[in-house]
Amino acid sequence: MAVKGTYKPKIPWDQTAFEALKATWTPQRIAEDEKTLQEIFALAADVPLLAEALEWAEQHGVKFFIDRTATGIEGYYKPGTGVVAITAAGLANPGEAVESIVHEIRHAWQQYNGFGAEAAHGFSEYLITVSLKEADAEAFARRAKDQYKFYELTKNHKKVPDSLRAGLAKENADLGANFQVWFPLFAGRYGDRGSKAYNQALGLFPPEARLNTGLSGGHFEFDPARVKFTGENININNVQDVVRMGRFFSGAKNYLAALQPDILPKKILRPSLANTFWGAASSDQRKLTNDIRKAELKKKLTPENKRKHHPWP
Repeated sequence: MAVKGTYKPKIPWDQTAFEALKATWTPQRIAEDEKTLQEIFALAADVPLLAEALEWAEQHGVKFFIDRTATGIEGYYKPGTGVVAITAAGLANPGEAVESIVHEIRHAWQQYNGFGAEAAHGFSEYLITVSLKEADAEAFARRAKDQYKFYELTKNHKKVPDSLRAGLAKENADLGANFQVWFPLFAGRYGDRGSKAYNQALGLFPPEARLNTGLSGGHFEFDPARVKFTGENININNVQDVVRMGRFFSGAKNYLAALQPDILPKKILRPSLANTFWGAASSDQRKLTNDIRKAELKKKLTPENKRKHHPWP
């Protein structure tokens, strides 16, 4: 790996299934994939955020591989495993590769630091929790991609747009803007995904429809049974708990702490955000989201059910 570290804590990941999968690969495939990954990792010399993410990943035993079967998705992280996959789409160009790797490492960082579980008291909390994690991962991924753009432009002696230069110069503000822009951009996509996933957990949506949940790349080369991973979840009713997610990989800085104080409580952590996702869902999904509302009101889910782990399909 391009970035070396010395801190070696106890690794909590269960990588048994990944090692079993890797044992089925030919030495040629392993060598080819490693060569490709090392070429991407070498970009860390010019992309500071990629370097920081890779250093954290190495210190914490995260493993990487190239998924040769998944389509329509750039990469993924399997909860509890510490395994990051990059797909052919994620390798389409170096900028996409940098973005995908940082995004998926960030999901591993989130879980390692107690933001991994997707249990919730209701659909609003569930969807907001998932959205926070995706927005945070995308914030770092977008900044890393912009750093790569800056590197490419300067290397080729091309003009760097003032907007790009200004954004990169203001670290916290750049990450904060990337975090906030995720919500209006992905409301419809995650409205569909969230409603179907939650309805499956409630038994209101057929489990055999798993591959029709709006997710691309349903056929993952690495798809182990869900690994148990203990840890806290985000308490969206406590702004300071949510703010903890804004720490950098190094832990030295926090971009969410630099946001205006009213942004999180008024714009993101309110149940009205979930209503935005509901409204953005396609017409066939509105029935499903209405079913969620009815189920939560009618059944008044028991405490056990309220804390049930709702798997992301």
